Amino acid sequence: MRILLLQRQPIVERDNDDSQAAIDAFLPRLQSKVPGLDIVQAQRVDEAILAAVESRHYDIVIVAQDGADVSPDEDWDAVLAPLVNLRATAPRVPLLYLALEGNEWLAAAAIKYGASDYLPLPRLEDHVLIRAIKECLAGGRLPTKHKAKRRGASDPTASGNDRTDEESAPRDPSAPKVSAPASEPKRLQSVKASPSERDFTREGLANAPDIPGYRIVRLVGEGGTATTYLALDERRQRHVVIKFMPYVQKLGNLDNVRVFKREYEVIASLNDRRVVKVFDSGVREDGAYLVVEYFAGGDLGRRMRRAMTAHAALHYARGIAQALKLIHSHGIYHRDLKPGNVMLREDGSVALIDFGLAKLPAGQTLAQAGRVLGTPSYLSPEQGTGAKVDGASDIYSLGCVLFEMLAGRRPYLADSAVRVIDMHVRAPVPDLPGEVGSMQGLIDRMMAKDKAERFATADEVIAAIDEQLRDLPFEPTAN
Repeated sequence: MRILLLQRQPIVERDNDDSQAAIDAFLPRLQSKVPGLDIVQAQRVDEAILAAVESRHYDIVIVAQDGADVSPDEDWDAVLAPLVNLRATAPRVPLLYLALEGNEWLAAAAIKYGASDYLPLPRLEDHVLIRAIKECLAGGRLPTKHKAKRRGASDPTASGNDRTDEESAPRDPSAPKVSAPASEPKRLQSVKASPSERDFTREGLANAPDIPGYRIVRLVGEGGTATTYLALDERRQRHVVIKFMPYVQKLGNLDNVRVFKREYEVIASLNDRRVVKVFDSGVREDGAYLVVEYFAGGDLGRRMRRAMTAHAALHYARGIAQALKLIHSHGIYHRDLKPGNVMLREDGSVALIDFGLAKLPAGQTLAQAGRVLGTPSYLSPEQGTGAKVDGASDIYSLGCVLFEMLAGRRPYLADSAVRVIDMHVRAPVPDLPGEVGSMQGLIDRMMAKDKAERFATADEVIAAIDEQLRDLPFEPTAN
């Protein structure tokens, strides 16, 4: 097995930087746990590194960085740009973020910016390290017998994920110091591709809210303002997802509270299975929470890790278009449509989540001022230039998602998020591979740079997809 280890400069410069010593101690430990491991070290992401990662020269990329003393006000776009660049270049290659020192802000940001997992080195136990590597090689999660303890009680872990984890609802580089590869990668023979839950420890539940009527089962994921948990609704005996936003410094995060409240109002007002269902909400002395639908099927990003037929890709795209038709009819534009925000039900239908960036009637928005509006890989040209956003922008993003499902890669790949956004604005619509080339016209209309040449409504998209489906062999499901 071959691993690329990118050792980044500390986020906060310190006089007593001992990050190299930490890496020097970590490498023998890693080698001893994974015999035959081939580790290549570098300190910068350049074109050669990106090309090697894109060609799957490495099985896993580990980004190691000292994040001591980081704060929520860091320029994360700059600090974690390597994660964005690597993920945009090679979306299928697992990225592990190894924090030599860090905190919850760094963990949330690393996952948000594309890391498959966050590993805090000072508290990293060997079994957690090995499991993370095995999960990466398996392309999923492995079963675990670990039990998370909370308030003295033992709670078995259960399957479930966040935008960057697998089964949630509101609910995803730096002159090289390189050692030459010694041999062809050696893979762990015991690994099986059987997706399951992430192995969270009791630390993940230490700050879980105690909400009457719900038993927290496990941590699903952490975002910049809220934490998501899988929970059991004890009255109805069903799994749900709880999105909890703690108050900060006596409501110092009042803007976040308003966004959180408005997101609930938007979702609840739609009351349709094409968007996530909200079961409950409330406020406490320490924060606010939403109780929403749990999706056992995970998100579309998880589904895209496996081979997908053209019929399945069109099936999912049609379901997303139907969801867009619904929200657009209410004057709502999602503005952050991507695989991680499309959840799958067991019957193969889809539901949209995460309306934190949505634009509402009368120009209202759930997004905070200064917040990046969208995800670079799926950003419409008008979002990239700050022009007016409407339903056509969501259709463009859907075109990007459909392209990725059909081609197995994102439409535009570059060495920085800024360049990716510029390609959305100026580069021609990319070509599909020959085997699905018959759908190029559909992609061209969905991803047209000029909105006047793009499909104007979700109904038009649905009709065009139906026309393509008629020419394909029948498939009973899109699993």
